[in-house]
Amino acid sequence: MSVTDEIIHVSRGYRWTAVYVSIVKRALQDNIPDEYRLAYLEWLDRCHIDGQLNAAGIAAIQPMCDAGDEIYREARKLGTKKCLDIFAECDVFRSFVALNPSLLTALEVSRR
Repeated sequence: MSVTDEIIHVSRGYRWTAVYVSIVKRALQDNIPDEYRLAYLEWLDRCHIDGQLNAAGIAAIQPMCDAGDEIYREARKLGTKKCLDIFAECDVFRSFVALNPSLLTALEVSRR
């Protein structure tokens, strides 16, 4: 199956969750208060999507790069719901995959 097929056939929930996992992993690289670090780690522990994203897939996702973070920051200006809807769009997710191929790798790992 091609990358385009993978992106089209994966759920919208997978798309925005995978992007957000990458964003959270980027945040965890920063010097953040312990309570935020704990909250992020707890979220990562429970953000599995049955049949599409498991612990191995989450582990495979790399932190978001600078360019992806810039896209994220711009999308956040639209509000949380709209931001997540944008992440779930195929074309936007494809752009994130181009910047961070581990988003697609995570899908493959989760299906094993």
